[in-house]
Amino acid sequence: MDIDAVVSLADLTPEVMEWISTLAPYGPQNRRPLFASMGVAVRECRLIGYLQQHVRLLVEQDGAAVTALAFNQAQFWDPEVRRLDLAYSLIYDTWQGNNTLVLRVTQFRPAQQL
Repeated sequence: MDIDAVVSLADLTPEVMEWISTLAPYGPQNRRPLFASMGVAVRECRLIGYLQQHVRLLVEQDGAAVTALAFNQAQFWDPEVRRLDLAYSLIYDTWQGNNTLVLRVTQFRPAQQL
């Protein structure tokens, strides 16, 4: 996996998202930046979707809480995991006219214990 930067969730501000949006349009020759955050705490978890095939998480790190969406990855989810390493891109989730910054999870794994 080709990670562009390892960041803390606290670094993910609207200004960062604004800067990332200047890199568009995305496509085969210009992929979305891929970030990683290590050891994030899982605060909430729900399976969503018609077939419960997606995972919606509330994750926290360094005082910042962010929603993370892992599409079509429910079969890999272990509800006992409390800390994760995440690889993701940043997107806006638009719901009822509100834009919320969320993590679109590409991969996740239990956090590596040091």
